[in-house]
Amino acid sequence: FDAPPGTNLPKVVRGRTVTFRTCSPEMAELLDDVAIMAGHDVTLLLVGETGTGKTTLARLIHELSPRQEEHLLTIACGAIPPDLIETELFGHVKGAFTSADRSKIGKFEAARRGTLLLDEIDALNPAQQVKLLRVIESGEFEPVGSNDTRMFEARLIVASNVDLRQLM
Repeated sequence: FDAPPGTNLPKVVRGRTVTFRTCSPEMAELLDDVAIMAGHDVTLLLVGETGTGKTTLARLIHELSPRQEEHLLTIACGAIPPDLIETELFGHVKGAFTSADRSKIGKFEAARRGTLLLDEIDALNPAQQVKLLRVIESGEFEPVGSNDTRMFEARLIVASNVDLRQLM
């Protein structure tokens, strides 16, 4: 952080690859909050219009966090067909479905102890939301076609360009 409080100088927050700079008091306050959130191992929801920098903000949070040396993986939930999202998130075992000729780990496992960003979280249908809620609450998930419970160890950041309270 470069700007002393109460000055009109730009406030700057630097990660390893991302830098945010602002003279706006509201944005400076947001950046203070980001720095605090980055240090706490909690699931975060970022809401904002398309193009407002939610992915960049998630990267900054990751780079300021104790997990910064680990992976940051991003998945655009709205870009994956609904019938493939579960295997993309949780992986699958060989033979789980017709074209599953080998096992594949999902993003929840590939993120290891890093950070996983689920963008366009509002694109998930209610059944997928229930499975995601289980991971958020307990850290547990099973690859498609498996009874082997695995633990999610990464930090989860979710993003939406829709106010999720209105969707409820």
